[in-house]
Amino acid sequence: MTSPEAAYPLQASRVVVIDDSRSIQGFVVNLLREVGYDAEGALDGISGLGLIESSEPDVILLDVEMPGMNGLQVLDRLACTQHLFAIIICTTHSEKDVIVDAFARGADDYIVKPFDDNELIARVAAAERSVALKRSLLNARRRADASLAELRETQARLIEEKKLHAVSRLAAGVAHEINNPLGYIQSNLNMLGRYAEFLLTCVAACQKKGAEGITGIDGKKLENIKQDFHPLLHETQQGVDRIASIVACFKRLEQGAGGTREVQKEDLNSIVRALLGIIAPTMPQGGILVQELTPEPLPVLGTLGMLNMALENLVKNAVEAIGSSGTITVSTGRDQTGVYCAICDTGPGISEDIRPLVFEPFFTTKSESRHFGLGLTIAESFIGAHGGAIEIETPSDGGACLKVSLPAANGHARASVNER
Repeated sequence: MTSPEAAYPLQASRVVVIDDSRSIQGFVVNLLREVGYDAEGALDGISGLGLIESSEPDVILLDVEMPGMNGLQVLDRLACTQHLFAIIICTTHSEKDVIVDAFARGADDYIVKPFDDNELIARVAAAERSVALKRSLLNARRRADASLAELRETQARLIEEKKLHAVSRLAAGVAHEINNPLGYIQSNLNMLGRYAEFLLTCVAACQKKGAEGITGIDGKKLENIKQDFHPLLHETQQGVDRIASIVACFKRLEQGAGGTREVQKEDLNSIVRALLGIIAPTMPQGGILVQELTPEPLPVLGTLGMLNMALENLVKNAVEAIGSSGTITVSTGRDQTGVYCAICDTGPGISEDIRPLVFEPFFTTKSESRHFGLGLTIAESFIGAHGGAIEIETPSDGGACLKVSLPAANGHARASVNER
């Protein structure tokens, strides 16, 4: 006959045996020690709980029928603690209600007295493997939690780095865009200063010598100043206006990046319908504006002014794309992510090489004297502030299509959102 040692080669795990029968408890402890376990025993529930707390066992063999605190009460006490061990109840009853009750209180297995030696060792070995697996899973979870925490920290750092990178690109673009008008403003002001000095000198000379002194003044230079003065003022004013417009765009952009704003339930169809009513009269003579709006409302939770400006920038971009003739189709609807508004045009489309750049600050394919390249940047920022996104699609028949996706609103809502 195969010995227990040969059948169940085990490592020295700790086992606590709680049984009020001194003979049974001693027999089980000796049996387990013979096959390599570090086994200890207790004769009642109270001392058994103390032994469990001090020894941190892997497996507990717990007798159900004990005077004072019985096995079920011990299970109740153990259920209130954080533990990683397996509990095998020992009972002389094979009734299902006792066993089910023990399982409900936290037991992992059971064995009926009188038990076979090999069966007892096999059940202890199975319980030991279960505990080893639980501890392995716990360690894996702790490692996973640590890795997740590290990942989140890395993600947060990358987000901050991305923000800093975006801010640096934005700052470089601002510096470039403002530096141009600022350059000719400075040049013009310098020239106007010299002109003013000359004119003041002329005035002083006229006042000192009288009208006859005018013959001593450089008439050609006066004529040049006369011709340059108003263009210089006009160009300077243009530079100031351009800087003011760029600053105004950045104020709008900042509104989408953060700050406190009022949000309420709006109908996307109503917003689009009102916007197209304003855009339609400004369409080129050869342009066609098609509306394909859903008949039912499309509720969104947002700030009306920001949604209006974002959609207006996209529609105006489409109007400029078609030039003197073409078709713009504006459609709305629902999809798996929420509600959407698609603005499609029959213009030249957006090539693959510039797609990653279209939302970059100051990027434009149009005349830089009339456009800052901030329209799509503002639109993306405002839609992003509403939890939405803008996707660029290429229709099969050419042109370009920008799809604005937004979360659908549920119920009635009006709130103040602080995004800082």
